[in-house]
Amino acid sequence: MPESFENASRRGFLRRSGAAIATGLSTLSAGCSGLPPLGAQVRYGAVDAPVPDAPTYRDWLPAPSVLPEENGDADGVEPWVHVPPSADAPAWARTSIGRSLVAFRTDYVGVHVDDVDVALTFGDATVLRGPVDEATVRDVVADTPYEPVGTDGEYDVYARPDTERVVAVSTEAAVFGNGPAARETVRAVVDAGRGDVPRYHERDADLAALVDGTGMRRWAWLWPGGVGASSGDDDLRTDTVGWASSFDHDADGAYYVQTWVFPPEYDLTAGAVKESLDSRRRAGRPSATEVSAVDVTVDGRVATVEMYLSRDVVERVLTDRDLVTPHVTWRASFDADADRLTVHHAAGDPVRTDRLWVEGTGHQTDEPVAVTADVGARLEPGESITVSTADAEPDALVRLVYRKPNGHASTTLFVYDLP
Repeated sequence: MPESFENASRRGFLRRSGAAIATGLSTLSAGCSGLPPLGAQVRYGAVDAPVPDAPTYRDWLPAPSVLPEENGDADGVEPWVHVPPSADAPAWARTSIGRSLVAFRTDYVGVHVDDVDVALTFGDATVLRGPVDEATVRDVVADTPYEPVGTDGEYDVYARPDTERVVAVSTEAAVFGNGPAARETVRAVVDAGRGDVPRYHERDADLAALVDGTGMRRWAWLWPGGVGASSGDDDLRTDTVGWASSFDHDADGAYYVQTWVFPPEYDLTAGAVKESLDSRRRAGRPSATEVSAVDVTVDGRVATVEMYLSRDVVERVLTDRDLVTPHVTWRASFDADADRLTVHHAAGDPVRTDRLWVEGTGHQTDEPVAVTADVGARLEPGESITVSTADAEPDALVRLVYRKPNGHASTTLFVYDLP
């Protein structure tokens, strides 16, 4: 596979995920720092959101100076955190953009995204934090393109010769690295997990305040450095030095929580935060979906905005967008003479073929792969699909896409950059 695979992977995923991947409560947001529709008037009141757990994921975030130069830019480190819910949770509660990112940036090697304690992805690194059965990993890896390339202390390290992807596995975690500095990235993250190198929150007081204020919920998206001017020059949030959105739920409904961190000694008041929310509401579009209650609290330089949506509202909005991305190890082989690309399912979840589409071959159809491929209702490990690339443009990016028939939710599973 061409060396540009990882760059193509990121581009391929973002093309689908930026607006089209309507999964998790992020569907209700508008833009990077968006809020769910607040209605004609913000309904302020007490919101009894679940108390977040301690943010243990922070121990796996190395200081940017520790990461390879390719992904050590603090401005580019925007962590996504995903905590799997119980197996009986509704589909809308089991998926999120964060989970889809984790599934895309990793391979199934015997450690499933839904079976870990917490998943963390940032830059070119992804952590699947325990528990890990090393014997299962060894059995699964044997059926994948991964090859053993050594050890790092208690970690067994595997690399894919066909892509720029490395994974280090111990009983504690599986740590993936992508890109030309994949192994160096993995080493930095593993060392942070051990406490052998400086961690991000230990070197950056703003990041520490952001992580502590956000805690650990079902999912979270953190922006070190704050929102910036994108929210409007006269908006209070342009002064933030850290920002996060997180999501949680219980039997009654869903909770969307934002954390705004301001500089030390900032004159922060709950009234100023509410004025920012009111201005945001006035600038938004009318919507039939409204937040039931909004609660604002201020603790020093940290503002917390908790929003409650009743369960019936969430289910009505997300019922046709609850797409749970399969966790799979994919590989591809290209026959240039025959103009054929074969995508192999090496390990992981069975994939419904009525939701599986191939894009970028030059011959687009309105039907999923199942119509033309010689596979059954599900694509299982060991099976493959072959598509013609005779009509593809040179250097085309072929994407394997998983989507609901109505098109309201989709995500990229795998990409291949044709030579």
